[in-house]
Amino acid sequence: MSQKLNFSISTSTPAVKKDSEIMSTKDETQLQPIDYQRKDVILVRDLDRKLENVAKYNQEVEHLCFDGSNLFRWKTRTATAIFFMTNVSQYWDAERPAVDSMVDLVIDKCALRMIYSTIHNDLRDLIDGCIYAHDALATIERHFCPGGRTIQVATFRNLCLRTFDPATTPLLKHIQAVNEDMEKLERNGFNWTKDMLLGMLYQHGASMSVPHSMGTINAVLDAKYRAKPEPFKSSDIRAEMQASFRVMKRENKNSKLDLS
Repeated sequence: MSQKLNFSISTSTPAVKKDSEIMSTKDETQLQPIDYQRKDVILVRDLDRKLENVAKYNQEVEHLCFDGSNLFRWKTRTATAIFFMTNVSQYWDAERPAVDSMVDLVIDKCALRMIYSTIHNDLRDLIDGCIYAHDALATIERHFCPGGRTIQVATFRNLCLRTFDPATTPLLKHIQAVNEDMEKLERNGFNWTKDMLLGMLYQHGASMSVPHSMGTINAVLDAKYRAKPEPFKSSDIRAEMQASFRVMKRENKNSKLDLS
């Protein structure tokens, strides 16, 4: 993982056809990939130089503790460092990007090396088999996220109910408590995507009014998470909620629950 990446890249300028040699519009358009490829070569050179200097960037990144207690801050700051190196913002927010070109490869290797250089030495064994940065990040998150839906919903509720009273609580203590809840959510498998937040909001209001039913739903979701620890989709949350409320309606024939 710590080996330097070496690229053998030809930088010779491709021969350009004379006008008389261009027989059709089709032939002319075929020249375009050559131009783009040359731009890629120049960009790869620049990125590769930055990759050699990852140590300079990771000095500014808070290293991930062995217990994962600073996972949220570490993830945020590595994303910032990756932006400084590659000009790609919020690299962790999207799903794993396709690595289809040399530029994609160098960018991903920048991110992967940033992870490897900023985690506790005893955590490096976890990602030794990972060849892509997003896979390495997912492996680390799974290591610190054994939870499931019950703890996700409870932590999210605590986060939403937090209030700040300057007469009784120092501001920094309030900010620290919010950060800790955020980190706890992520350690237990929650990702801040639109779909996951949507699923959480489906449950948040219902958990306040029908907590017993939400407990049953979360138990089912916890079992699914233990069998296959993947992020919960909002469609899965909605389906489990509807199934649970159908059972409630059958048990109470006079129920006026609207399940449409």
